[in-house]
Amino acid sequence: MRRCYNIKWVIKMQCENIFCIYNSENKCILECVSLDILGQCTACIYATIDDEILEEAKRKTLESVERDY
Repeated sequence: MRRCYNIKWVIKMQCENIFCIYNSENKCILECVSLDILGQCTACIYATIDDEILEEAKRKTLESVERDY
């Protein structure tokens, strides 16, 4: 049974998932949040990222990691 935590009247819940479409300025914009057994939001929907942009970001990150380590 899922429990919905109504966050309408409290400070918006912090969200660290920058790829979730409900994340705005590291806060969840939903009024009601359900969490799974691990404490993860069950409503999370990941934004679609174009393959070109994703591959470029991966390449830059890999270069940075290899350079720093």
